[in-house]
This record gives sequence, structure tokens and C-alpha cells, in this order.
Amino acid sequence: MEGQPDVLSAVQKIALAYFGEIGEQSDDRRYCPLSKDSEAEYLGRIQCFRFGSCDFCRMAAVAWQEVGLGAEYADAVAVLRAGQTFAFQVKETPQVRMAIHRLARVLTDERQVDGERAHSIINDLLEFGALTAAGKEPNCSNS
Repeated sequence: MEGQPDVLSAVQKIALAYFGEIGEQSDDRRYCPLSKDSEAEYLGRIQCFRFGSCDFCRMAAVAWQEVGLGAEYADAVAVLRAGQTFAFQVKETPQVRMAIHRLARVLTDERQVDGERAHSIINDLLEFGALTAAGKEPNCSNS
């Protein structure tokens, strides 16, 4: 948020952006990371300064920001994959999975949801700020 300290790690930022994709995959209950071709496409877009504001471009931008544009491609891939892995780990918590699925359903109908509306949709499943500590079990209100 503008004017707020940057408290999320690169891995957390990537995971946060990837939750949208996980939400889309939740209907099929088949979760898979970006393909190597997709990784190359989005990381390449950032390197060439030809990117947009989609979740995948944001994920790639965070990966490059973390390692620096002069770093090895493999270093950016490692950060990108770590973020996806973290998202998959967090998703395994039942309350998180239900919250992602519920929000994805609403987004399918409404196409865009502001923060306040998103909180109202998932607040009974997850406390605000429950996912801010990487590597810790999410603090779920219904556990």
C-alpha cells in the first residue's frame, strides 16, 4: 500500500500475486506452477521492459527486483519458483484454500473486487494479516 512500509518479502509478494492463479485452478483442484516456457516469457518481458500489470508480470518483476536485472537468469527463476512454492504451501491450509476458492468465485462474476470487499468475503475464514509471516502456520480464525 502506498505510504506503508514494505513488510513482505519477495517470496511473499510473488505468492500473493500467484494466489489469483491458484484461485482459477481451484475449480479443477489441479494446481501446477508456471511452465518453464511461461517463466521464460514473463522474466524475458521484464528484461526487455515490455510488460504489463498482470499477476505473472508482477511476479517476474519482483523476482528480478530481488536479484537485480544484472543477475543470472537462474537466480530470478529460483526466486520466482520459491514464491510459487510458498503459495502452494500456504494453499494447503484448509481455510486458505476455501478463502481463495470463495474469492475466485466472486471475481469470476464481478471481475474486480476492492480490498474492503475482498476482506468481507474471506474474513470469516482468515484473520486480517494471517499470512504475513513466511514459514509460519497461518493464523486462521476457524482452526
